[in-house]
Amino acid sequence: MKNLSVLKEHHHKVKSVIDICHLNDGIQESTVSLSEDGSLFKWDVWEQELSGSEWFRVNFVNDRIICISREGAIASINPKSGEWEILRKFNNGILDGRWSPGTKVL
Repeated sequence: MKNLSVLKEHHHKVKSVIDICHLNDGIQESTVSLSEDGSLFKWDVWEQELSGSEWFRVNFVNDRIICISREGAIASINPKSGEWEILRKFNNGILDGRWSPGTKVL
């Protein structure tokens, strides 16, 4: 319920939420929401705007928040500070990407 209250308080900042990810680093649990336009919001901690559009997936992998866009961008976000970087950009969108033979790398 607390998360819904926070989302309501920030409804003007968080546009149509497309995906939600729950983080647990062993010390603290929190939730991150992602909207298609790149609005990334870690409830009660920070807010970030990713460049580009058509963001559709957010997940917590190896102590980092990973976001993927249909345009082909893969972003890595520090869950504590909100600082982010583009790890990879596929020129023709995400459908241009391929898995490695061991399916460990996109």
